[in-house]
Amino acid sequence: MNEPSNEKAPSGQAEGFGKETGNRAGKSTRFTPRQRRLAEALAPGGWIRREDVDRIAGASNGPDVVAQLRRRVTGRDGIEMQMVKGQDRDGQAVEFGRYRMTTEGRRLAVLAGLLLGDDADGQRA
Repeated sequence: MNEPSNEKAPSGQAEGFGKETGNRAGKSTRFTPRQRRLAEALAPGGWIRREDVDRIAGASNGPDVVAQLRRRVTGRDGIEMQMVKGQDRDGQAVEFGRYRMTTEGRRLAVLAGLLLGDDADGQRA
């Protein structure tokens, strides 16, 4: 006869995948390669156009990766978005979005373990 077991039944997912184990308090969290690439590109604080966000993240919907970072790490104010007037290749007037990470967004990303930061002595952590 089979004895009851304390072992977990397989969930269909590899251990650790699909689990968010962190929060803004600095606990360990798993981030996707897309999230890491985009956060590292946004961290210096310069504006990045939406089409470049797509290319950097490796996704055709870069704003969704921005939304993921906002939800999981920085909050809405941690990554700014601005609509800028411009022209497309045919000379038509358009507006395009661009993004940048704020100082507070960088601080939260460091606390979450998404970015390397400086310790109290100014040394890289």
